[in-house]
Amino acid sequence: MGRYQKWLLIGGGVLAAVVLAVVVTLYLLGGRGTTSKGFFDRLAGGLSTVTSGFAPATAQAGATFAFQRLDIDTTKPQAEACLVFTQDLDVSGHTHYVDYFSIDPATRVALHVVGPRMCLAGLDFNKTYNVTLKTGLPSASGDKLVEDETVPVELRDKPSIVRFMGGIILPRDNVKGVPVNTVNISKLKLKLIRIGDRLLSQIESDTVDETTLYSWSAKDIENNQGTLIWHGTMDVDNVKNDSVITLVPINDVLKDRKPGVYVLIASDANAKKSDDSEDEDSGEMAVQWIVDSDIALTT
Repeated sequence: MGRYQKWLLIGGGVLAAVVLAVVVTLYLLGGRGTTSKGFFDRLAGGLSTVTSGFAPATAQAGATFAFQRLDIDTTKPQAEACLVFTQDLDVSGHTHYVDYFSIDPATRVALHVVGPRMCLAGLDFNKTYNVTLKTGLPSASGDKLVEDETVPVELRDKPSIVRFMGGIILPRDNVKGVPVNTVNISKLKLKLIRIGDRLLSQIESDTVDETTLYSWSAKDIENNQGTLIWHGTMDVDNVKNDSVITLVPINDVLKDRKPGVYVLIASDANAKKSDDSEDEDSGEMAVQWIVDSDIALTT
């Protein structure tokens, strides 16, 4: 017998052993739970058992299309409740998703779809809604919800906000105050800093246009570029989750007003400092640049 014939016989024997092992394995797997199947039926059953764990990804995705979770975002100008699904939705605009849900109590909402998220804007705070997702709501791939599902939706409170409107020039007479906008805040902590004429050149021009500063930048203005001339607190009306505009009485603060540039810094007086900070004035602060001028045009 030649060398090649010998290797062929060995390879054939190994292959036959592998095939036999596979057949026996499939036969045993196909016989689970019954003894009445024929030989080939048991082989087919065993093959089905082995391949069932390798279903195509599209089939698995289609079988699991469902509502997954609710995300609430109150940081935007208009709060949103986003219903998140396990698959992407149709963003082409051809699917009218407004036909596939209802809201109780009934209210008009603005709807937009991004990826697997269906976001609703226009819901009120301090109210609970029941959003019912209807059977047949489709995904981008064409899979559909197989049954109705009702999701309770309640917007959380808006985050606390302190915000100024931008730089202003004060008239010398009859100024009522500097407006500050607050949300969910009952008391303001205020500082007023005067910038000396010689130090104005050290301040970058775009800084004057900013309405927020981080605490370290505000401290730099106070300690190195200006002089703190007044600090205190002021109560403001707090209408839950609504915007309130309050006038800071600048004339009462500036008893001896001098023309120049002032910086009014405001923050939430009741804000809790973070665990990793020993500074009460940490984080972002609202800032208002004020030019108090004695130059005017008379005609």
